[in-house]
Amino acid sequence: NEVTEAVVNYSKETINSAKANVELQKQAELSQVKIQGLIESYDRQAEKLRQVRDDENKTFEERIKANEELGVVLEEQAKQMLALQQIQVKAAQIEYDKLQNQENLIALTEAQNELLAIEAQITGFQSEQLTNQVSLQRELQDVKNELAVEGLSQRERELLEVEQQYDELFKLAKKSGTDITALEEQKAKAINEIRRQQAMADLDTANA
Repeated sequence: NEVTEAVVNYSKETINSAKANVELQKQAELSQVKIQGLIESYDRQAEKLRQVRDDENKTFEERIKANEELGVVLEEQAKQMLALQQIQVKAAQIEYDKLQNQENLIALTEAQNELLAIEAQITGFQSEQLTNQVSLQRELQDVKNELAVEGLSQRERELLEVEQQYDELFKLAKKSGTDITALEEQKAKAINEIRRQQAMADLDTANA
């Protein structure tokens, strides 16, 4: 009876395992079609957002928002595509484990390579999105700096330009790990010189 029960249980497990493997193979075949559909769907969304981001007639707010939304789209695309490709890798692994021949090994390797290819593709898209985010923020700041200069007196303009110049130098120094003490001294001297010239000009005007 114990032997019979063991045989019956083994048979059930074997049948259930076979059914599960068949179902997994079906999911793997379907995932290939779904991945292609995701590529087309998300590429279409991403391209529309890139068009807004790169449209110089749009406001900076609109362009930056579009680029941020692009980042969300790329993240969701990566998550769904990788999940679907993992199904194919799992199915290929099971087939290879059952019969470790050259054909199944090639199929498993191809599925694993495709997974890496998807990761590389999405990473490339995300890098482009992040680069444009930084570029847009810098462009926006340049415009703000330019507008800030308008309407100022000559001395006020000079002081603001010194502030902006050294702000950029401070950022570069911090990125490179360079001490900014010398830069702070240079900035102070430049500002004092402008103020000294202003004071002399005011004095000349008063004595005229």
